[in-house]
Amino acid sequence: GECDKGIITCIQWAHKNNLTVMIKPHLWIGSGEYTGNFILHSEIEEGLWENSYREYILHFATIADNLHAELFCMGTELGAYINKKKFFWSSLIDTLKKIYHGKLTYAANWDDYQYFPFWEKLDYIGVDAYFPLVTEATPSVPALQKAWKKYSNELEKISGQLNRPVLFTEYGYRNVDYNCSKPWKENEGNQNNEAQSNAFKAFYQHFAGKKWFAGGYVWKWYADEMEWHHHNSPIDFTPQNKPAAKVIENWYRN
Repeated sequence: GECDKGIITCIQWAHKNNLTVMIKPHLWIGSGEYTGNFILHSEIEEGLWENSYREYILHFATIADNLHAELFCMGTELGAYINKKKFFWSSLIDTLKKIYHGKLTYAANWDDYQYFPFWEKLDYIGVDAYFPLVTEATPSVPALQKAWKKYSNELEKISGQLNRPVLFTEYGYRNVDYNCSKPWKENEGNQNNEAQSNAFKAFYQHFAGKKWFAGGYVWKWYADEMEWHHHNSPIDFTPQNKPAAKVIENWYRN
């Protein structure tokens, strides 16, 4: 689970199985509000929140460092607050580097990664890669490949400018019609396993071998079968027990 004991156990299990680990703390806002729009409206509120967030992040950075987690993500999709309070975030990065000695990144949303001001202080350009690609109910692999070119050219350009590799801190697709039109949307629509499989096939075919691309993390994979069954619905981001899982397995095996 998301308690200290659960996180420590997961890190140890992953390392035992020759996996690298990124610790990526998230904030969730009630009523489904998007964290990228989160701001506060008084200095008192900002001070309270920043002290709390600093404590939260440094706590998990300490765990990550003690267990030699290879990567740590300092925040996820917080564009508005970062834009408003740049000094806080710059200072937080400096403090993190004194505590955590692995690779650092931040998870920018797909539509604002160009505006994050501190990539040069981090090791990776982190992107939650829910780029809108095509509007077909069952997108074809060639159509998706073509749609990716625009975005990958932009990503390659910023990677070269900043001399940092791009890391997809999240990427994934639901098994539903039109899953590549607005990939960030939650469960709705008709179940479509082929659409999910095609999205993963196109992704791997397009990004495999690109030197500026460091890889990525699939959203979402539940930690155990009990949790998966608890959350399971016919339509979900997870590829578990779906044809897309075989696509992922084949690419990583080869």
